[in-house]
Formats: sequence, C-alpha cells, structure tokens
Amino acid sequence: MYCPKCHVEYVPSFTRCAECNVELVEVLPTAKPARRHSTDGLVTVFSTHDPGLAAVAESLLQSADVRFSVRGMLLPYPGAFPVDLQVLAGDADEARRILADLAAPESQP
Repeated sequence: MYCPKCHVEYVPSFTRCAECNVELVEVLPTAKPARRHSTDGLVTVFSTHDPGLAAVAESLLQSADVRFSVRGMLLPYPGAFPVDLQVLAGDADEARRILADLAAPESQP
C-alpha cells in the first residue's frame, strides 16, 4: 500500500497515510505527461503590491502543481514594489485560469 501524496510505502494492514491522512492505494499513479519545456521562457501571470494576495496566488499555484518563480518580494519593504509571479510559457494559460479570481484593481502605493 502506498500514499498517493507522499509516496511512502505501508504494510497491507494500513489504510490511511499517517502523515498526509489520505487513503492509501495499491499502486502509485503514473506521472503526469511532461508539458513543461526547459527552453520556454518565463511569463508574468500575476502582479500585485499586496503581499497577502501574492501569498494566496503562490498557494493556488502550488496546489495545482504549477511551478513558478516570485520576483520583487522585498521583505523589509513589503508592498513597496509589485510582486510578480512568473511561470514557464507553456503553463501561462493554466496559471492565468487558476489565478483569474484574484484579479482585482490595484491601489496605488
């Protein structure tokens, strides 16, 4: 038995992962087909001056297993400059769809 989330193997008598609290499976799912290409450039899919909104956007992309990069996060001066979330060009449409509900008018700093 395997945890489909963390891939830890359990003896057959277990039914739930102790770490992830999800049902175990007999066979791990196969990997998703590769859709990301290392030659793709980075594309900005989300920009905000609100560090909290940037954190929500990061969480949404992480949950959807979309790799991203954060540009402009200055810890001593949060909100002073925009935070840009960037993804590989091949993931841009999916990332924009995931983040569409977060788009809100920006207030001027």
